[in-house]
Amino acid sequence: TTTTTTTTTTTTTTTTTTPAPTVFRATLLEGTGHASSVAVGGLGVPTLAYVAPESRSVAIMSCSDALCTASGRQVTVLASGPSVRSTATTSLALAHGSQYPIVAVQSNDVRVYACADTACANSSAIDEVVVDASPEATTSSLVPSLLHGADGSATVAYVTTNGTLRVARYVPATTTTTVETVASVTLDGAPSLALDANELPVLLYFDPSGQHLTLHRCTTPGCTSGTNTTTNTTAATLIVVHSVSAGAGSDVSVVVDRVTNLVVATFYDGHAGQLGLLRCHDVACTNRTVEMLEPLEEMSLETGRHNRLRLLAAPSPLSNGTDQVTDSSPPVVAFLELLNVVVMQCEDMGCEHRHEPMSLDAAVAVDLSLALDPRNALPVVTYYDSNAQQLRLARLCHAQGCDNAGAS
Repeated sequence: TTTTTTTTTTTTTTTTTTPAPTVFRATLLEGTGHASSVAVGGLGVPTLAYVAPESRSVAIMSCSDALCTASGRQVTVLASGPSVRSTATTSLALAHGSQYPIVAVQSNDVRVYACADTACANSSAIDEVVVDASPEATTSSLVPSLLHGADGSATVAYVTTNGTLRVARYVPATTTTTVETVASVTLDGAPSLALDANELPVLLYFDPSGQHLTLHRCTTPGCTSGTNTTTNTTAATLIVVHSVSAGAGSDVSVVVDRVTNLVVATFYDGHAGQLGLLRCHDVACTNRTVEMLEPLEEMSLETGRHNRLRLLAAPSPLSNGTDQVTDSSPPVVAFLELLNVVVMQCEDMGCEHRHEPMSLDAAVAVDLSLALDPRNALPVVTYYDSNAQQLRLARLCHAQGCDNAGAS
């Protein structure tokens, strides 16, 4: 008999006051730039993939500096025309070692593009592979989730037009592709994908039929087998994101601490209008904690939509040197708070101690994507301002300001 312990709490957080970092913003594109996905390489330089619906194209923007100044942006179109629907979606990762972009695109099918240079400029050398050509694999307007394995494989989690969750894995070394249906429930929100310490996929998704979050840990690299854990069956009202609006179940984000192999995830609680934090205390997640982060005085009750989560290596980049980081990898979360794009830095895994959330931009934002600069662990966020119709990038720099060499 397995005993499952789920603890649900509301955390009143203690905030840490540190020198306010500088917020840098840039408008990357006017009138286009949907479904963006950003990654930051070892030199702190952003690369992003996006969709231009009006021209029905998918493109890569490669920046030549940390602040992505206009003179240093190079755009390469990966696909255009009838093969790209206006509702196409993208997910971007950087290859281990080379740091070359790898892009998953869900449009008329699901395919992966592996570039042979940092800007994808050598079009003849791009490895383009259709990983799922079935009729139901066409875009469902829900963003896929892509990760690149240490073995060179590309793993993509996506939702089909009939709402089922699939995982496709492409291994370039053997040119093999596997496609597995992980969940046959009808999903109306995008899944979130992570790789654990053993390079095995971990998925989190919202099941609207059961009104709960489900964590799926695959036991093989291609998810040919795995185990489901219902992460919160007794507190459905805390996680019923489906009641907010169509597709609101996409407001989940999962990561795995590669040291402990434990899952950490964030989600939007549609009833309370708050950001939720899920922590697994064992690999099977039989002991877990679901915490609703109490809004601070300056935060509204509609806090946490479109959340994106990353884990930070200690010490905190926003620390003044006196803060005590109690965990090796505290969370960093980007999310929407009403009409603000906000980033929040926790000092411990339970986020009981955290820095004041910082507003990066006042925008009617969608398609948030979050990456951490590997040099200084400061967040870089891309998003589409649907009101201004602009693709934007925002990043934090240390208090002394942004110098473009190091953005620190």
